[in-house]
Amino acid sequence: MAGNQIVSLNMTGFFKRELQMYALGDIKFKKPISVRQVAYILGFYLIWSIPIILIFGIHLNPFYAVLVIAPPIALGTFAVKPIFGGKTLLDYVKTAIVFLGEPKAWADLKPYNPKEVYEVSSEIWISRRRELQLLADMIEKEDA
Repeated sequence: MAGNQIVSLNMTGFFKRELQMYALGDIKFKKPISVRQVAYILGFYLIWSIPIILIFGIHLNPFYAVLVIAPPIALGTFAVKPIFGGKTLLDYVKTAIVFLGEPKAWADLKPYNPKEVYEVSSEIWISRRRELQLLADMIEKEDA
């Protein structure tokens, strides 16, 4: 501290950094793997693969192995990258769910209630003889 000044560090960027795994025990990776990506892959594995294994059992069929293993890896990879309109997969899903829950129409600055029926009746009032004659001529042309 020099005089009346206090030196402080901005650690915001430190806590927003992506955590990386460089090795798993004795297995070293060629390039670092994101811890968040691993968590997404494990989460999608629990949601997708475990129920398939519990329902159909374990088979040594290559198509079955691809069906069980590939979707969680693909979804986990897509979930960490902002490829859906600049959003990650889960942010995009949240946005879509919020959009589906919003009212699609508004009336009188309130969400539209389809049970309420709005009826509009209108009349055309013409105050000048010239416009009345033009309207009459237009009607004559349509009838002819």
